[in-house]
Amino acid sequence: MAQDTKFFDSFIRLVNSSVSVLLMCRVVNYDAISKRADVQPLNLKQNGKKRGMILDALVLKHVEEDISEGKIVAIVFSDCELDNINGSTDFKPDSSRQHSVNDAVVVGVWDV
Repeated sequence: MAQDTKFFDSFIRLVNSSVSVLLMCRVVNYDAISKRADVQPLNLKQNGKKRGMILDALVLKHVEEDISEGKIVAIVFSDCELDNINGSTDFKPDSSRQHSVNDAVVVGVWDV
């Protein structure tokens, strides 16, 4: 029975490690016209190297006034892909992608 528990504990850790929820990042570039930002996650990989940049994260309106290059922001990852989102119209996702770094949204600026 102990082996079963170890297997499921390992499986749960594996699944959890592939689900993105929230990251603290540094803004590398912000395009005020498209309201999109390129950000660099602050947390390093286990080997001490930087994680890959997250490109074209959506920026929410309440963040626009405070966001700029070098600021620290909180980003979350959508329950569905956001490739087809266009303003306030309904959209249909093209895939079953969930909680992907490809579907990032800037939800706040951390004033440090």
